[in-house]
Amino acid sequence: MMSIEENKALVRRWIELWDTSDLSEIGNFVTKDYVRHDPNTPEVRGPDAEQRLVAMYRAAFPDLRFTIEHLVAEGDMVLARLTARGTHQGELMGIAPTGKQIEVAAMELYRLTDGKIAEQWVTMDALGLLSSSVLSPVLGRKSTRTSVVVGMAPVFPWTGAVPWLTYQSHARACLA
Repeated sequence: MMSIEENKALVRRWIELWDTSDLSEIGNFVTKDYVRHDPNTPEVRGPDAEQRLVAMYRAAFPDLRFTIEHLVAEGDMVLARLTARGTHQGELMGIAPTGKQIEVAAMELYRLTDGKIAEQWVTMDALGLLSSSVLSPVLGRKSTRTSVVVGMAPVFPWTGAVPWLTYQSHARACLA
């Protein structure tokens, strides 16, 4: 069993991996039966699906960087409070690049097994991203900070998720 400090170091390296374009390392960090639970995306299972998810975000935000605000651990669990920042330079779920900056807050809880991440639960400010200047052309709104949570299922070809446009009207209603 890894120590709490070793668990935190593993999660720190995992988050730093997202800052790079070296997706080949993903399999070294997650178990073969890894599951990402995220209400904003379809459930991701396994290293290959995680690699495709990371590649999608890295293509949309090539300068994507994460700042770890807090990192706490107990037993085999590690909790990270993060801020993600980047520039929308590539297509994101059917939305053309805007060149706009984003800043999104997130909380991620990791369960570790045998020195790897077995499960990850993600909660992010999806409404903040939806109403940010990046997506405001789609929604027709400028940024408004609120605590309302909007669930969305964008287009992810490998999962057959519900198309993004289905959720635009729901997001507009929530922002009205």
